[in-house]
Amino acid sequence: MHPDLAYIIPVESEFDPRALSPAQASGLWQLMPATGKMYGLRVDSFIDERNHPEKSARAAAEHLRMLSDIFPDDPFLVLAAYNNGDYNVRTTLENQKSRDFWSSRSNSETELYVEKIIIYKLLLSDPEAFGFSENEFQDHSSRETCTIVLGQQDLPFSKICELAGISYRELYKMNPHINFGSYKDGGSISKYTSAELILPEGRSDRLIAELKDNNYLTGSDADTSQSGLSILEDIYEVKFNDNIESIAFRFRTDWRKIAEINDLKIITLSSGTETAEVTAGQKLRIIR
Repeated sequence: MHPDLAYIIPVESEFDPRALSPAQASGLWQLMPATGKMYGLRVDSFIDERNHPEKSARAAAEHLRMLSDIFPDDPFLVLAAYNNGDYNVRTTLENQKSRDFWSSRSNSETELYVEKIIIYKLLLSDPEAFGFSENEFQDHSSRETCTIVLGQQDLPFSKICELAGISYRELYKMNPHINFGSYKDGGSISKYTSAELILPEGRSDRLIAELKDNNYLTGSDADTSQSGLSILEDIYEVKFNDNIESIAFRFRTDWRKIAEINDLKIITLSSGTETAEVTAGQKLRIIR
């Protein structure tokens, strides 16, 4: 996509990856829950990938490409549609017999929205010309991601920090897609769930090795010693807003286990994340 579309970010979220609107749009690009899920993002009570900087950018780019296909000749209509929806923009053009953004009359919010994006492009393209300078305290450190799949132990965030050799603040700042809960609580990742962590470069291998040694990961010694444990089985009907990860989180189990038991199709999303396809009304066997 054209790089100028990145100036949507300061207008939508003021560069806050955890920004949440009264309408429940979230993240740098302020995606609605249904929009995020439509483009393959995980959105549930623990993980909200609308707040993941890279994955949300890919989802927003796909959405903007779709809008660009609808309005191929006018980028300002694309911006207006991102704010107000393509149906509303198309209806406005049709009713006003207009062909472009500047010859039509939008609602006041959308008109100001497009103008703000233009202003941010002017300001940020040459900040020194307007009396601004780059923040010398910006964090330019390299980062990497690792995915962990837990066994039968909850994993406290403080333990992740200890094993990875980082501070709690670092973990929190690097992982806006994870719900840390109240700052007063330590918080943890629940057992039998998976999560993608963003860490300083070079820390992933260390963390994975330590988690294996401490029997946190699925398949570890503690996880495989299941003798004497009772097995629970449920039948769950998939709801409209469900995804396989949110269902697994609800039942405190691994989504891959649900996929295997129910012979679900494993797919790789455009974001690079693996998941399993489920449809509303489908009944799933859940074994815990």
